[in-house]
Amino acid sequence: MSTFSDNFVIVKLANDDGMFGSCENKTEFLTILNDQYKQKVGKDVRREFSNEIEFTYDAKKGKVKKVHFSKNDAVETLLDSSRSDFTVITQSGLPGNSQPKGRSTQKRMSSK
Repeated sequence: MSTFSDNFVIVKLANDDGMFGSCENKTEFLTILNDQYKQKVGKDVRREFSNEIEFTYDAKKGKVKKVHFSKNDAVETLLDSSRSDFTVITQSGLPGNSQPKGRSTQKRMSSK
C-alpha cells in the first residue's frame, strides 16, 4: 500500500500471481482479510507501505510490474498504465495517523 490516501491495494501471494486493484473500502477490506488470515494461519497479514511497489503478475514466466505512487493536489486520483509499469497520482488526503471523528452523542436540553 502507498503512504497516500488512495484506494489502491496490492496483494502479494507466495509463489503465485499478485493482484493490483482498487477498493473503495480499502481499510475495511484489509481488516476482514487480516481477520480471516489470522483465524486460519494464526498470525497477521504482513503489510508493506511504500510509494514504489513491485509485484509478480505472471509467476510462471517471472513477470514483474512496478507501481509508482506520487501526489499532486491539483488532480484527482489518476492511474496511468500506458507504460510497462503503473503510475498512480493522488491527492495528499489525510495523514496516515488520522483517526475518524465520531458524532457527538450529547442531547441538547432546552430550558423552559
